[in-house]
Amino acid sequence: MKKVKTSGFNKKSNRLKLIVIVIFSFILYGNTINNEYSLDDEFVVYNHKKVQKGISAIPKIFTSSYYSSKDKKFGYRPVAQSTFAIEQSIFGSNPHLSHLVNILLYLVTCVFLFIILKKLLNKHNQILPFIITLLFMAHPLHTEVVASLKNREEILSFLGCISALFFTIKFYEKRNILNLFIGVISFIFAYLSKESAIVFILIIPLTIYFFYDFSIKRTAFIFVLFLILGIVLRRMISVYFPVEYSNLFFENPLNIGYGILVKLSTGMMVLGFYLKLLIFPHPLGYYYGFNMIPVEGFTLLSISLLVFHVGIFIYAIFGFKKKKLISFAILYYLFCISMFTNILLPINGIVGERLVYSASLGFSIATAILIMNISKIKTSGFSNQNKLLRNVVIILLLILIPYTAKTIYRNNDWFSHYSLYSSDIEHLENSAKANELIGNWLFEHLYDLPQNERQEAIKNIEKYYRQSLKVYSSNAQVNNNLGSLYLTILHKPDIGIGYFESCLKADSTYSKAHFNLAQCYKLKRNFTKAQFHFEEAIKYDPKYVNAISELSILHAAKRNYDEAISLNNLLMELNPNSEVPYYNLGNIYILKGDTIKGLQYGERSLEINPSNHVLSYNISSLYKMTGNIEKANFYYNLAEKYKSMIMKKERDKILK
Repeated sequence: MKKVKTSGFNKKSNRLKLIVIVIFSFILYGNTINNEYSLDDEFVVYNHKKVQKGISAIPKIFTSSYYSSKDKKFGYRPVAQSTFAIEQSIFGSNPHLSHLVNILLYLVTCVFLFIILKKLLNKHNQILPFIITLLFMAHPLHTEVVASLKNREEILSFLGCISALFFTIKFYEKRNILNLFIGVISFIFAYLSKESAIVFILIIPLTIYFFYDFSIKRTAFIFVLFLILGIVLRRMISVYFPVEYSNLFFENPLNIGYGILVKLSTGMMVLGFYLKLLIFPHPLGYYYGFNMIPVEGFTLLSISLLVFHVGIFIYAIFGFKKKKLISFAILYYLFCISMFTNILLPINGIVGERLVYSASLGFSIATAILIMNISKIKTSGFSNQNKLLRNVVIILLLILIPYTAKTIYRNNDWFSHYSLYSSDIEHLENSAKANELIGNWLFEHLYDLPQNERQEAIKNIEKYYRQSLKVYSSNAQVNNNLGSLYLTILHKPDIGIGYFESCLKADSTYSKAHFNLAQCYKLKRNFTKAQFHFEEAIKYDPKYVNAISELSILHAAKRNYDEAISLNNLLMELNPNSEVPYYNLGNIYILKGDTIKGLQYGERSLEINPSNHVLSYNISSLYKMTGNIEKANFYYNLAEKYKSMIMKKERDKILK
């Protein structure tokens, strides 16, 4: 009997599948190209000083922490930031192009994933790798990874991981040292994108065991090599880029302690949360944290989840010796997700959709096996069993169509900060941080809104801050921010005092709260308490310019001129380009009766900031009194010029 040649058909079929993957990538995420910057993009793109300098800053990016500020420093993920620096040099700040790059990287990942699955599953039904790839691609949980520029690090890390897996397997097969070298470089790339890549130290030997003739010697060599590499990378980063970060209760209560039983119970609830979203990905949220996941001892639900996960682990172990594909899927999933259970290491936010990105491949494999079993098609062997493929297609479409629709719709939520916050907040009522974030955004952008929308925005700021404090009343920052709303916007310092005091009860070193409390007492003409809190603000932040300035004004009002002058001399040292100390000193010397010196400092203040029209009017009046009409007219005209400009801006705001 003549043998039928199928190689040409297979090549054509594979090309068609790759074309579908490419097109499907753009169907899923093409609408993100229109999106702007969104949640946490400031960490890697806009407002990131090094990234904004472009390619020239890449050496600095590779020699500094992922995030660094006056009181925080953490992480080391230079790869994603470097890609944005390259984009900055070539295209400037362009969120639309950055979103396109994310799509292309996701596309490349999915194409490469399909190629790897074809290689690993070469003894299985040839449709299986394609089904797994489509299920992985379409899952709505990936929207946080692809639609968020900040989370490009997740795409790059997973791409590096599967590259390391691919080339290490090729080394295992052919013992070509070049493949091992590329595998090692890929793993380093993955780890420097995000440190969660370390789990592939286990995934690589696990994959070798399940899909190849197992050699203990070669597998042990590969495992030890990557283990040493992981330890070296982790050690180098911890030494050269140490974490300087105070873990906060509302980000994860487990940061402040709890016994192993509470951590284990919470870990089971976390696993249940991820499993639920993998099966039914709705609703989705931009931030979870306290109090979205119960942090408590064992309950009936957490015990049930423990039994379930122990059960599937045991089931996987029973199939381990026979190298069952479902055992691989389960073990892969459990290994990847174990890093984010909070049992050993608390995770900021407790849970996050992006954290299930790599693990979702295991879920996709298990789902594909389930589809094949329901359709009564064997996962092993090469037969297409065409009569039954119709059932596979129907079941697959029943999953892919709603997943695709959810993904496309969800991408619109990620359009901007506020579109994301406003779409999700109704599902995040119990998240202290989520309510804080939307309140902060509205407060920060209040005067960017049209005037007719501001009153409603103010009500919402108050509502979200109150809800955040209802969930967690000891949040110092939210207490301070809500107090600031009452002080600066609603002009109710009496109410503001209560929130500032609550802030200081939670954190007595919070310098901004001391400053704001001082302002409240100043308005109430309680200058003794005002002075105390200005001094406390400076005590905890010796470079607090506004506090130093206000304290100098308070001393001047009490005729403590020497103290006031000394404080303004300090201000000049701290910020020599500021007009404030010169303005203050001008007023102080006028109060002392030294008009000439007062005018000199006043003029110096206007040289730095000529837009202070009130000061220009005052200096004009003083020169008029001294008979210097020329200078009086000069400063009068200067005042009129800037007053006119300010009035025009105010009119424009009203019209807007």
